[in-house]
Amino acid sequence: MTEVTAMTLEELLEEQLRRYPLMQPKDLVKLLYQSEFGAAHFSGTPEESLEALENEFAEVEYEEEMPLYEEIGNGMLRLNLAAVDPKEYPLETLNEDFLASAAEKQGSNARLEALLRRTSELIDSLPFVFTRNDYLEFVNRYRALGYPVLSHSREYRKLYKPHYRLVAASRRHDFLKERMAAMPQKRRVLRLILLGVILIALIAGMAVLGRFLYVKLVL
Repeated sequence: MTEVTAMTLEELLEEQLRRYPLMQPKDLVKLLYQSEFGAAHFSGTPEESLEALENEFAEVEYEEEMPLYEEIGNGMLRLNLAAVDPKEYPLETLNEDFLASAAEKQGSNARLEALLRRTSELIDSLPFVFTRNDYLEFVNRYRALGYPVLSHSREYRKLYKPHYRLVAASRRHDFLKERMAAMPQKRRVLRLILLGVILIALIAGMAVLGRFLYVKLVL
């Protein structure tokens, strides 16, 4: 497991604040929990997971500018459902990635506690809408409850409408690369030849146009 260094943690918090400037202490602690544990708390069946994913996805509107993945540290990603094209990324495949990531992730309360403490040292230097004392008060209550799974704050849900699944960074997809890899070798060669022909034609066309303009405008 890759440890989140102080610098990496600070960069993570800065990026989250750029995206979600009105996040609350609860949302920050949830972020740290997900970074450490991922979705290891999931205990349903694959069928239940897929059904929940399909139901949630049906309520989400596609957002072209939404990034598919968000880094949350410790080799974990939030996969935004609003950025998913089910033709390119079938929900069945997404669900498999989620379940495999949940099964692979091993977190600990001790490491989460270390993250919580290191984050407290960064609060005052970052533009959170809450104070370090606000954060520490929430963390103390959270710690007393035994580090449970959290939902997002009411403010966060209203403003940002979060819909995502947690997946390991090792399961990040590069769909263009995957399409090229799946393409038969002969077809890939023909595609490259065609692109080369088009490029040569464009260069030749520019040369012809250049000679024409020289004759007309200079000579």
